[in-house]
Amino acid sequence: MGSSGDSDAASTSDSRPDPAADVRRWRSAFEHSPIGAALLGDDGAFLEVNATLAAMLAHDVGELRRLSIADVVDTLDRPLSSAWNELLSMPAGELVFDARLRQPDGPALEARLHIAVARAGGKHPRLIICQVADVTARLRAQRRSQRQSLRYGAHDPLTDLPNRPAVEAELGRYLARRRPAFVVCCDVDRFRTVNDTLGHEAGDAVLLGVAARLRTSLPSTFMLGRIGGDEFVAISPCAAGDDLQRLGEQVLRAFDDPLPIRDRLHTMSVSVGLTATDLSHRHPNEVLRAASLALYRAKRLGRGRAEVYDPAQDQPTTLQELELEDDLRTALGRDDSLIPHFQPIVGLQDGLVAGYETLARWRHPTRGLLDPAAFVPLAERTGLIVGLGWRMLDAACAAAARPDGATPWLAVNVSGAQLGRGRLVEQVRASLARHALPAERLHLEITETTLVDASDSAVREVREVAALGARIALDDFGTGYSSLTLLRDLPVSAVKIDRSFVTSLASQRRSQAIVRSLIGLCRELDIITIAEGVETQAQLASLGALGCDYAQGYLTGRPAPL
Repeated sequence: MGSSGDSDAASTSDSRPDPAADVRRWRSAFEHSPIGAALLGDDGAFLEVNATLAAMLAHDVGELRRLSIADVVDTLDRPLSSAWNELLSMPAGELVFDARLRQPDGPALEARLHIAVARAGGKHPRLIICQVADVTARLRAQRRSQRQSLRYGAHDPLTDLPNRPAVEAELGRYLARRRPAFVVCCDVDRFRTVNDTLGHEAGDAVLLGVAARLRTSLPSTFMLGRIGGDEFVAISPCAAGDDLQRLGEQVLRAFDDPLPIRDRLHTMSVSVGLTATDLSHRHPNEVLRAASLALYRAKRLGRGRAEVYDPAQDQPTTLQELELEDDLRTALGRDDSLIPHFQPIVGLQDGLVAGYETLARWRHPTRGLLDPAAFVPLAERTGLIVGLGWRMLDAACAAAARPDGATPWLAVNVSGAQLGRGRLVEQVRASLARHALPAERLHLEITETTLVDASDSAVREVREVAALGARIALDDFGTGYSSLTLLRDLPVSAVKIDRSFVTSLASQRRSQAIVRSLIGLCRELDIITIAEGVETQAQLASLGALGCDYAQGYLTGRPAPL
């Protein structure tokens, strides 16, 4: 018993509080805290200040001890005097202030102040403990985002990033002011595989994760946008000595760690193309094209890498191509040399023309009448395909509204660049109204591959156009990856069987089996079928025997003015 008592006494003695050790620990935590901290007197004077706060306010610790909080506070979300009086009336507790703190030389510091009252003894019966967090960068980023939102009024609904028109507008401002800028184009590698294997919800989660990684990897000066699908673009002012390649490597490093998707970690990579504006650039699309070409080279070289645009490697442009681009831009802006030709679509049961597909022709001032192959690829590379598409849409509506009523329907091609920009529904509605054309007489042909890669906003536009009464035709059917999914999920009225199946129809049993199955499936879904590229009587007879509804090709009629 005596031994046990001795042990208890020793234990009690050893565990007695050591006030000096507590003070040392508190002082060490105070002095080495990464957050600015101070002890204040009742009059607001700085009694103790740590090095972090002194550095934030650009003062020496000794200098701050000769000042009070009123000497460094510029503005508060309410007057300092009333807040201070309220604080002193509290026996204990905490107040939080948003404040702007003065610095001797430099801009004011945006800060959040946590001020707490604590009981103490000795010389100061109570102490006021102040902690200061620098929120300048966060608030500036929020304001910049708000300004961008007000300025553009156009954001991607999934990521809340500026969309393609907003990115182009920002880049246009740099070019107009002749301010040099860096442009970074990022594309998620093998993104289609994620959608096909895990579903679109997982794909959306990947896009959100990629957007978050890009935000953290890029300097705060960059404006980040999503321009469609899995493609992101960032724009920032640049200065002499800035290194594009180093910036690209910095973006790649942001994806060293896997992305958490559906409670699992998935290793993702991006390919990056970079370029810088120069005085030769006149349009945003020229800059975006250069960045995209560098991106395509990064893809070709194995993905997960960054490449800087190099005109020697990235599709060198000839003087003739540049002149043709200038001529096309002029034609879109001023004259009527871009004209529609129409190819008939013929019913296989009655042989009558049921409708026409609208195909662009260009009456060039020196080269004569040009077929689409001579200028449409150029329009797609330069972004001019958007203006060309709207021109053909309006021309088709005008032609279909002829007083003689001889045109049952007119089909117009819609490129992937026209989707997801927030303009498709507006343009269709305006053209229909301008020419008093019933919506059901307009068919919009969109390729299967375009819809497979389409963003949610683009798919939503397609649905809204169908809701107006216009018909959606799935073009080049059978060449993509998700044909049946598109038939199930989209308001498709017509399917155009790709010419590759039609060409081999008379000679290959497999082509016959595929076309027969497709026609049967579409009949079950109340979707009409149109065979493209019909050039022989044998093909026409085979399609009729298989139950195809319509045929289009040189055999049934070449494109011509209506």
